[in-house]
Amino acid sequence: MKAFAELYAQLDATTSSNAKLAAMRDYFEKAAAEDAAWAVYFLSGGRPRQLVPTRVLREQAMTLASLPEWLFEESYQAVGDLAETLSL
Repeated sequence: MKAFAELYAQLDATTSSNAKLAAMRDYFEKAAAEDAAWAVYFLSGGRPRQLVPTRVLREQAMTLASLPEWLFEESYQAVGDLAETLSL
C-alpha cells in the first residue's frame, strides 16, 4: 500500500508523461501481481464499493447522537456534505 501511495504521489507531482511512465514502470516491475491489479483498477478510475449504505450511516449517527431526524436533516442542508454532517 505504501508503494502505491508513493506512486500516486509521484504521478500527481509531475506533468511529464515520461516521468509518469517511468514511475509506473518502476512500480509495476516491483509490485506483487495482486497489488499491481489493484493499482490498475484504481488508476483507471475504479472505486471501491460502498460497504455501509448511506441510509445506515445516517440512522446510526442519529441514534448514537440522540438526534431527531429533523435536526440531522437541517444540519445536512446547512453543511451540504454528508461526511461533514456525520462528523458534527
